[in-house]
Amino acid sequence: MTKYLQHFPKPLLDDLANGRWLPVIGAGMSLNAALPAGKAMPLWGDLGKAFERDLADFSAVGPVDAMSAYEHEYGRARLIERLSELLHLRDALPGEAHRAFCSIKFDLVCTTNFDFLLERQYESIPRFVNPVVDEEQLSLNVTADGTVLLKLHGDLRHPSRLVVTEADYDAFLARYPLIATYLANLLITKTAVLIGYSLDDPDFRQIWQVVNQRLGKTRRQAYAIAVGAQSADAARYARRGVTLINLPKSKKKYGEVLAAAFDELAAYWRNTVLEVSTVTEEAPLRELKLPREASSRLIFFAVPLHRLPIYRERVFPSVEGIGLVPVTADDVVSPGDSVSAKIDALMDRAVAIVVEVGSSWTAAELRLALTGRKRLVHPLAERHLLFRLEKQDLLYCPLNQPCRLY
Repeated sequence: MTKYLQHFPKPLLDDLANGRWLPVIGAGMSLNAALPAGKAMPLWGDLGKAFERDLADFSAVGPVDAMSAYEHEYGRARLIERLSELLHLRDALPGEAHRAFCSIKFDLVCTTNFDFLLERQYESIPRFVNPVVDEEQLSLNVTADGTVLLKLHGDLRHPSRLVVTEADYDAFLARYPLIATYLANLLITKTAVLIGYSLDDPDFRQIWQVVNQRLGKTRRQAYAIAVGAQSADAARYARRGVTLINLPKSKKKYGEVLAAAFDELAAYWRNTVLEVSTVTEEAPLRELKLPREASSRLIFFAVPLHRLPIYRERVFPSVEGIGLVPVTADDVVSPGDSVSAKIDALMDRAVAIVVEVGSSWTAAELRLALTGRKRLVHPLAERHLLFRLEKQDLLYCPLNQPCRLY
């Protein structure tokens, strides 16, 4: 039973299933952090007021003005230290909304936040996260799996890269043209979904306006997710070409509503990604077309690509001989760039998972298999699979557990 999914337009859900979302996370998401009693994460406006109070006889016209004056008065180092204090850098931990959001298998996430809540949540899953702060990182493929976290405004570990003062914003496009170009390309080809983000940053808004002006009616629609927003909020987003998805306010807290919505979105993607994919093998295709409540006979194999022919020749016939159906990620061609969502869906449908850790991909698939999702219990679960691949190789596979190669 879904409660919040009905508020998401069908075209937006289709984009999710096809791996075309570009999540843009703003300061509002950090409000969901878990903090010791008596502490709370500040909103962007509250952050500006805190800096204004630290300055004598000064009235700021906004947060950027206040932080610019603070840096001018006390220096960059003290500005970073004060930001770390106000954002509770030592104490803040990811909350339920972060847990639920990071369970959605996005390959790329953008954020303007300075904190490390998303990184900490991804690492706790565990899922590899690659924070991208500098332009030199854009060309690096440091991992075959995980999430690239594009930190548009830098973070508190990179003081010179932080975009927080008037001078930082004014120089952004000139100092970081590749990041601006990369972001523009993402906004052209993907559907931007703003979460806790007000679109007030002048640099992001300038790039967004260029995309709007150049593409006109052919630009992709952008969306923002809010909880119990006022009509004025919807009007402000509409003026900037963004459609507001306003989740109903309830007795639950803001973070709990977001967490429930993210959980529903993660389940929706897992349930639909295979429907929009192409299955190249007949036997897995028949199994995947069965209703989800039907008993599964699929065994998902995550093996190094160079070993796959050996498995197809020597292992898969034995699996089929006991009435099970082997399937690999290569048997399914999914749309978009997200491979993780496809693998997650296949694992969810499988009665058992076989992993031979011999590459970065299979190591990633092992981590995904061990994330704790409960598996269906197959009638053959008490039996074991034992395969001889090479003379020196013995593959021991208890059903419903990862295999071990001896």
